[in-house]
Formats: sequence, structure tokens, C-alpha cells
Amino acid sequence: MSNKSEEEKKEEEKKEEPSEEKAFVISLHKQVGFLNDLLLLPMFASILIETQESSLMNTIVKDSELLFCVLFLLEWVLGLMLSSSRKEYATSPLKVLDLISTLPLGSFFQGLRIFRLFRIIKLFRVVLRSRKYKGPGADLFRLIAIVGSTTFAGAYTMYIVEGSKNEQFSSISETLWWSLVTISTVGYGDKYPITTEGRLVAVVLILIGVGVCGYIAGFMANLMNVDEEDTDKGRLERVESKLDILAEHLKIENWPQSETEDSTIAEE
Repeated sequence: MSNKSEEEKKEEEKKEEPSEEKAFVISLHKQVGFLNDLLLLPMFASILIETQESSLMNTIVKDSELLFCVLFLLEWVLGLMLSSSRKEYATSPLKVLDLISTLPLGSFFQGLRIFRLFRIIKLFRVVLRSRKYKGPGADLFRLIAIVGSTTFAGAYTMYIVEGSKNEQFSSISETLWWSLVTISTVGYGDKYPITTEGRLVAVVLILIGVGVCGYIAGFMANLMNVDEEDTDKGRLERVESKLDILAEHLKIENWPQSETEDSTIAEE
């Protein structure tokens, strides 16, 4: 019986192990994902360079955007291949938005300002990727990603919409200042949109800013109010889990009970 059980376990382990092709796809997906994480900052830089309205710079931006889109699309396709339910993966709103961000519409239709706004979708990849981060300072990292992406998206949108019609938004630095002030709900009034499209952008940014300010307030409250009981409970749980692993390693079925535990059992 023991030999059969060991053979069955080996067969189950072989079944659980991924094939060489799947293992290669998994490894490639991780590597491409890591590379795309590193390319987020150059992506921001390319959008800033694009606002300089230089023919040489526009050529560099176009070529770099094509590279970004190819790598983002490759990661999306690899994720689809590894998904257990490809239909759910392909129809998920976040994945659909992610797929749209891989289309280089801004480069192919650079003369049309409306298509340049599709670059904004790429900015929210930072927010989507920040949700996956579970390391130290995860909450702070998400906060920076949300505030930075929202501020930059609002600034770039206002630059595209009103840059040629309103001297107050003739440069990306001016729109960045306006976007940050608007999101913070301060609203100095030194700069304001004059077109209908610009005012609609401002309304959306103000509504988003209310949520962002609420997120910042919650982050600061959690940072200032540390519950000591939760901290102690978490430490005890970690100690218990380590003891369970030690017991399993030493093949100890029952831990010796303390005197208090013996008295409670006797009373029962």
C-alpha cells in the first residue's frame, strides 16, 4: 500500500508540474512584465517630450511608443495564454482597457489631437500595476501612483484640449500646476479653462480629486493610528505558523499542553 501511495503521489506531482512549453511561457511572461515595469518611467518621459512639438522629438517618441506598445501587447497575449479562463480574461474591463493601451493610435494619428488622448490610457497602467505590488511601503507606492498618474493625465488632457486656444495652458508645466491644484480641490483660480471641452475635463478632474483626497486622508489616518493589538495579534499568528511548520518537520502530532490548558480540559 505504501509503495502504491508513493507512486500515486509521484504521478500527481508530474501532472501538477507544467510542461516545458508552459514553463517557458510563464518565464517569458514574468520577464516581459518586469521589463514593462521598468519602461513605465521612460513612457512618462516620452509623453513629456512629445509636448515639445519638435519634428526630431516626435520621431523619437513615435519609435519609442511603438516599442512600448509591442512589449505591452506581448505581455497581454502571454497573460491570455496562461489564463485558466481566456474568455473572462479577454472580456474583463481592466484587461480590455489594458489592451486598448497597447494600440499606438497616438503615433499613427498624431495630427489629430483627439487620438493623442489615447496616450492617457497608458498612464493608468501605473495604477493597475501598483495594485499588484505587495512589498514594503505598498500603500505609499499606490498613493504615489494614483496621485502622479491622475495629475499627469489631467495635465496632458488639458494641454491637448486647450493648449492651442488658451495661453494659460500653452506648456505642459503650466497644465501640471493647474492639474495638481485642481486635484487637491484648492483651486487658486489663477488658471482656468475657457472652452467647453476644457471645463468638462476640469469637472471630471475635480470629481476624481475628491476621491484622491479621501484616499490620502485614509492613508494618513492609518499611518498615524497604529493599533497595537492588531500588531501583537499578527506577531502571535506568525509565531504559531512557524511552530506548526516546526511540528510538521519534527513529526510532532500534539504539542504538550500548558497547566492552564490542562485545568480547562479537566473542568470540561
